[in-house]
Amino acid sequence: MTLKVDTYRLCACGCGREVYQNRNSTIKNKLHPNCQLKAVYSKKKKSDPKDSFFTGKSKKKSNKFDFYKTDAWKYFSRYVKTFYADNDGNMFCSTCNKPIIAATKDCQAGHYIKVMDMSKTNYSVALEFTNVLPQCYQCNKHGGGRQDIMRTKLVKLFGESALNDLDIKKNNSCKLDPVVLEYYANYYKEKLNNLLKERDIKDFWKSK
Repeated sequence: MTLKVDTYRLCACGCGREVYQNRNSTIKNKLHPNCQLKAVYSKKKKSDPKDSFFTGKSKKKSNKFDFYKTDAWKYFSRYVKTFYADNDGNMFCSTCNKPIIAATKDCQAGHYIKVMDMSKTNYSVALEFTNVLPQCYQCNKHGGGRQDIMRTKLVKLFGESALNDLDIKKNNSCKLDPVVLEYYANYYKEKLNNLLKERDIKDFWKSK
């Protein structure tokens, strides 16, 4: 797969940051993600600072945070799988080439840099597109993600510099609080809906 070269534009808020523009998409982002988060957080704090957005359930039921049960992960992983699938939802595992189907349990979004690494969390790269590829259940769960092969595939797609950036960014402190999770859930939900419309394909996730 050959990806078109993406472009950048200056953030509309005047901060001087460059804003990523995907040439394959009609979505044109005006604000840098950090500036978008700042605006969302400020608005959220004023309206309802105690609102919870972990899984749509009350925090009173459980204080244990599970990243993989958040709407942010749900829409991000669905976007990744749809991006690499054909119009019928078919694709191949990135590490063993096994045929897999998007909206099935055997098709997973596997991380190169794991979200949970022993006692360390890498939340700062958990929702990075360049850190994830579709994998079968066997490779992702029982094969440890097969990171050596995963890295080779990611370098071919995004370049060595993108992987070096991930290795640096993983050391950044990142707290996935309700506001940040809500931002990413809405962000990737919109990107998923737009991707389905742009490619004029059926919604694999309609009944999920």
